[in-house]
Amino acid sequence: MSDDSPDSPIFKSTYQAVQVAYLMAAAPPTVKSMLRTCQEMYAEGQIEKSVNTSGINFGDSDSLEQRAECANIRKIVERTLSGAELDVVLARFAVDYEQTKAVVRMQGHIKASITGVANKAADDIVMRIFCAPRHRDRLSLHNIARSHGVSYRTAKTAFRSAKDIVFSMEQQALSRLSPIFIQGGIAES
Repeated sequence: MSDDSPDSPIFKSTYQAVQVAYLMAAAPPTVKSMLRTCQEMYAEGQIEKSVNTSGINFGDSDSLEQRAECANIRKIVERTLSGAELDVVLARFAVDYEQTKAVVRMQGHIKASITGVANKAADDIVMRIFCAPRHRDRLSLHNIARSHGVSYRTAKTAFRSAKDIVFSMEQQALSRLSPIFIQGGIAES
């Protein structure tokens, strides 16, 4: 059971805070609850990322205050993180052009760590990690293997390696943000 007092954190976790902050940036200004707007946009296919609203406590704040809080979270992320840490967060949570730019930078950050495949195949593998579910058919490991002349097993091994690297980078970035968010009353953990 969540504590809905004004002093309780807004989010259950740093992950949830960052996810909601970037999703709300994609939502149009409205007088409705920003969380409801994001859920409706997801249901209508306007955005590709769903958000778990369980445990979110904006209290009595209106949509403008919610939007301002999310803008503050994005500023904290962009002031605290840099380089690959910022890029992995943007590639995972941002939407549209900002996400696309971050994915391209992520390709550069981890391409050298992906062994057994050519650079173009490594680019496709990184893109697959961050792509929306509706694009995964085009970027299936079978298609990547076929397009770049490697075996499926090689592509799968390279994908797992890249995914492990990305997960580690993401965890490191979120770990750097957590103390700031906890101290600021933004997140519980």
